[in-house]
Amino acid sequence: FLQHNADVINRLLSEFPSDGDVTKELMRCLFLTLGSLAEVDKPDVRPPIGSSDYGAPGRLLRDSTYANLEHRVLELCYHLSQYPFPQRLLPSLPPNLNSTQYRDTLERPVVSVTTTEQRTWWDMVESTPHPMQKEMAFPPTGPSDLGGWQIGSSSDDIALRWSDIKYELSIDTAGILEACLSYLNQRIIVSPLLTLDWYALAKGFCRCADAARSMEGRLRNHSSPDELTNSMFHAGIGDVNQKETFSQSSKMEKQYLSILGPLLGRCSEKILYLAVGYSRLLSREALSEKTRKSIIDLSTAILATLDHTRVEHMGLGCVGMAEDEERRDGTKRVASNLRKMLESQLKQFEPEYERLY
Repeated sequence: FLQHNADVINRLLSEFPSDGDVTKELMRCLFLTLGSLAEVDKPDVRPPIGSSDYGAPGRLLRDSTYANLEHRVLELCYHLSQYPFPQRLLPSLPPNLNSTQYRDTLERPVVSVTTTEQRTWWDMVESTPHPMQKEMAFPPTGPSDLGGWQIGSSSDDIALRWSDIKYELSIDTAGILEACLSYLNQRIIVSPLLTLDWYALAKGFCRCADAARSMEGRLRNHSSPDELTNSMFHAGIGDVNQKETFSQSSKMEKQYLSILGPLLGRCSEKILYLAVGYSRLLSREALSEKTRKSIIDLSTAILATLDHTRVEHMGLGCVGMAEDEERRDGTKRVASNLRKMLESQLKQFEPEYERLY
């Protein structure tokens, strides 16, 4: 199947946001296929870390067609996690993750809209605004947006304004990102032979976690339609003579945030669990120069995100907000244990850390 459809699959993964709905189904298909192969060919004894003897999954992962496909999955995942919204709406990242010594995903010529001019997939969206879009307030994307609004009508360029269409695109994209991250979590269980860019994933963790927490804040602070309408009225969004428009827009925003916030929260949660799984794999692997550098990269990147997001103390936004507070407490414990594990691993390689960085 992969060999016969390689060209189509590569196009789907490299030309996002075109055919995003099909891309999402492709990721679900890859996730289920990998899991099914692992169950059918489950070994009685797990091979040692670094071994290529992983039965049917191992043979699939060594196939050159699949390796190229997986590379594109990784690049798409890095890109979407870092840019859930246009660059101008995103808050600052921790200084440790903005260091020029690390490659930025924007420089990777995999997603078709990326260029040396540092463009993202949003540039393709905003180059052709939808003729029927309804203007809305900008979404909350970081700590400064917890309770108020950025005025959506402040730009003279209609393409740069926020709208219902962009909310729907954000939701679809977050769904694709969640599918990519589910695949990666399954992938390291089936076979650990995978190199990940933890600085890219750490940036994505910050973006998703910041946005999810600020969306939860807005949902909690403006729980009734009247409160939303009045707040948007005072923010100067839309025509001051059209209060009915405010009311409709506020209801739409609440609906969109109620979907998008939990999606981004789950994405950050999946990156957190991916870091836990990968850290455990590295702790079992034979020490080598590559392993040392992987441990240092993972530890320094994820520790910077934990410092920035304070997940150990605050949990993840929109995770367990309504349905299960125990789940939020669970992410706090996972983050706390992950910090202890990473700090312990990093302490072993302080001389290496100083030499490499």
